[in-house]
Amino acid sequence: MATINYSLQRLDIDEGERAHIQRAIASLRDEFEIRDKKILELGSGTGYNLSLFLPDNKVLGVEGLADAAEAANKLGVSTIVANLEHPLPLSDGDYDWVLC
Repeated sequence: MATINYSLQRLDIDEGERAHIQRAIASLRDEFEIRDKKILELGSGTGYNLSLFLPDNKVLGVEGLADAAEAANKLGVSTIVANLEHPLPLSDGDYDWVLC
């Protein structure tokens, strides 16, 4: 397994530096009227990107850091801890939108 080279602290710092990404995601959500969809994010961090799709969609995050996944779950974003270098415990074709 590859070594994870980031931390929850780094993700918290990055969140403040990624407002332009979150604006772009919100713009896509609105432009494509993304509602009643299943959305998956690979490398979902603390869940902030996916939270932009709540409550109108079913979301799932996949994150390598257990403490980041815990923070996302507290935010209301269902998140599992998994290694993206291995098969994920998900069904093929189960999601309408995938963020990475």
